[in-house]
Amino acid sequence: MRPTTRMHRRQRGAVLVETAMVVPILIFLCFGIFEVGVAWRSSNELTRSVGSAIVDSGRQTDGRYSDLFAMERITASLAGTETLDWVIVYKTDDTRSEPSVDCLSEAALVAGTNQVRSRPDECVVFGGVFAENATVADFPSPTCAGDVDDDFCPADRDSVLTSGTDRLGLAVQVQHDWLTGFLPGGVTLADHAVIPIITGINEARNAPATP
Repeated sequence: MRPTTRMHRRQRGAVLVETAMVVPILIFLCFGIFEVGVAWRSSNELTRSVGSAIVDSGRQTDGRYSDLFAMERITASLAGTETLDWVIVYKTDDTRSEPSVDCLSEAALVAGTNQVRSRPDECVVFGGVFAENATVADFPSPTCAGDVDDDFCPADRDSVLTSGTDRLGLAVQVQHDWLTGFLPGGVTLADHAVIPIITGINEARNAPATP
């Protein structure tokens, strides 16, 4: 009986050791699967909001507040664990759908800030803090004169985007933090969309109400 008892004790000890090794791995996998699922859902939501925003912008390219409408739609889609890096509104064509290297360089300078940078007749880049808090008061001039988006003014885009291959693009980058905090850091989510220009529709009169 004694050998059998000792054997059972050894077996129980082995099971405890194996359990102690396996349980943390299972917990890590469960949290990892959950976090990846949340990030995947956030990525899909970002894609939908970028697509909707660019459609609205394409319909009102000469509307003074088209960029503001786009930023409002983007920020409304963000979850509490996400921080907006930047929003780029840009000119592109059939051969290049993403923002140019120059515009992305401008974006790197304003990521997560209250700043706005631009490239003449090419793009305007809104820092994340600016985009999240922008109002009509930030765009006082109907012609963009002296405003933050003067170099790529929505009111002038019908004259800037004149080629048959010209497109209006919208690119967004977001920092997604892990929801549980179990995993370190987070993940960068980014998306962009382009649309042909629909000219001659001016919806500046439909500006959001001033707070």
